[in-house]
Order: sequence, then C-alpha cells, then structure tokens
Amino acid sequence: IIMAQQKFVNLRKRLDQFGYRQPLGIESVPLVEKLFSDLIHTTESFKNYKFKKHKQEKNIDSIDHSEPYRVDNAKLMQENNELHLKLLKANSEINNLTSEMKETLKRLENQNEDLMFLNSQYIQTIKNLEKESKHKSDHIEKLLQNSMNAVVETPGGKKNISFRRPRMDIDSTLSISNEINSKKNNEIPSDPYVADLLTMADSRNEELTQENAKIQKKNEDLEKRYSSLKNEVDYLQQANRDMEKKQQQAEQLYSDVLAENKALKERNEELCSELVVLNKVYKNIEKEKYKGDREVDGQINTLQNESNENLLKNADLNKKVYKLKK
Repeated sequence: IIMAQQKFVNLRKRLDQFGYRQPLGIESVPLVEKLFSDLIHTTESFKNYKFKKHKQEKNIDSIDHSEPYRVDNAKLMQENNELHLKLLKANSEINNLTSEMKETLKRLENQNEDLMFLNSQYIQTIKNLEKESKHKSDHIEKLLQNSMNAVVETPGGKKNISFRRPRMDIDSTLSISNEINSKKNNEIPSDPYVADLLTMADSRNEELTQENAKIQKKNEDLEKRYSSLKNEVDYLQQANRDMEKKQQQAEQLYSDVLAENKALKERNEELCSELVVLNKVYKNIEKEKYKGDREVDGQINTLQNESNENLLKNADLNKKVYKLKK
C-alpha cells in the first residue's frame, strides 16, 4: 500500500509538471503510468527525429555544395583530354623528326663513304701522277745533261770536254709577286690531265666542305628542335600527370559524395518510416489517453456521487442519532 501511494504521489507530481492537473484515481495509476511513459518515449523519439531531420537537411545542403566539384571535374576531364591529344601530337612529331633525322644521317653517312672512297681514288691518282711526273723530270734532266756535254774535234780526234754549269750573275732581286707567280707556275704540273684532276678535286672538295657545313648547321637546328620538342613533351607529360591526379581526387570526392548522399537517402527513408510508426503510436496514445481520461473522469464522478451519497447518509444518520439522543 505504501509503494502504491508513493507511485501515486510521484505520478501525480510528474503529471502536474507536464500540465495534466485532472483528477487521478488510485485504480487507474498503472494505466496512466504506462501511458505517461509511452508519451515520454514518443516525445523523445520525436525530438530525436527532428534533430536527425535537421542534420540530414544540413547534409543535403552540403551535397548541393558538391555541384561545383562536378563542374570542376568536367573541366579537368576536358583539359586532360586536350593535354592527351597534344601529347600524342608531340610524340608523333618527335617520331617523324627522329625518323627524318635517321634517314638524313644514313644518307650523309652514305655520302661520306662515297666521298671518302672518291677521295682515296683521287689521292692514289695524284700519287701515281706525282711518281710519273718525277720519273719524267728525272728523265728530262738526264737528257739535258747528256745534251750539254760539249764535243770538240781536233786533229788528234774527238775529245769530250767536261760539262760546266753556266754561271749567272745577279744584277737585281726579283719582286715578291714575281716569285710567288713563278712558284705557283712551278707548282702547277705541266700535264694538263693532272691539272684538270687537281682542279676538279679542289672544286669538289670545296663543294663537299660547303655541303658538310650546311648539313652540320641543319643537324644543329634539328637537334635544337628535338631538344625543344622533348622539353615540351616532358612539360606536357608532367601537366598530364598533375591533371590525372586532380581528376582522380575529384572522382574520389564525387564518389564519396554520392555514397554519402545514398546513405542519407536510405537513412531519410528509415526515419520517414519511423516517423509514420511514431505518429501512429502517438495517435494511439492520444486515443488511449483520451479514453483513460474519460474513464478517470467517470470514476471521479462516480466517487464524487458515492461521496455525496455517503455525506447524505451520514447527515441522515447524524439526524437520527440526534433524535435518539433527545
């Protein structure tokens, strides 16, 4: 009985705190306590749902903020495709330039081999001509020496007089230009065939020297262009790697946002279903509360009527006792 009274007092205080000041009977304490506990649980669940819904709305706003990332991802993909096309074009140009340089190098090597072979033939021909010219010069000198031996007839017979070199008195020195011209004239072979070959070799050598200089210059230009294209390719490759890294980060962020959005949608559906259930429970509690209040009011009215009847009976008894005392 004491525990029941304590429960009644505690329940009465809690109902008064929440504004439920209607009369409460002792018989309806378990039902009201159960309904009050369900009401508190429903209220707490409703508050939690409102908090989760507010949090979900914030998350949805954050998802809406991910739209610029999608635009940036599209731009990064477009830039990446453009850089990839530029890289392919640069690689194609480098391959073409490399093949062209290889062909030019092969052609120059072939020309160099031909020129070396021709040069060796010319050198051999010049050596042969020099030998032949020396042989002819020696032969001419011998003939001149033989022709300069004087023969004198005397009564005693023919006598050979030893050859004496003629002496030449120098009155004055020759000019430098005359000496140079005479040296040049002496250097030119007397044989016209040899002179033509030497002239041809000189002209061909000069042409080859000029062509070699042009080829070297062209080769230097090609090497500079190749180096420039190589640097450009390295830059494009680095830019492509950076763009791919940014694209991967954007795709990862986009996938994370999509996953979070999906999870939030699922959680939203769960909360909506829970809210429907809570609304049903709340309505049932309201109905039971209304029904319990009506029952309590009926019980209170019954008790009041019984109390009034008891008071009337008590008054009648008091009157009877008073009459009996008289």
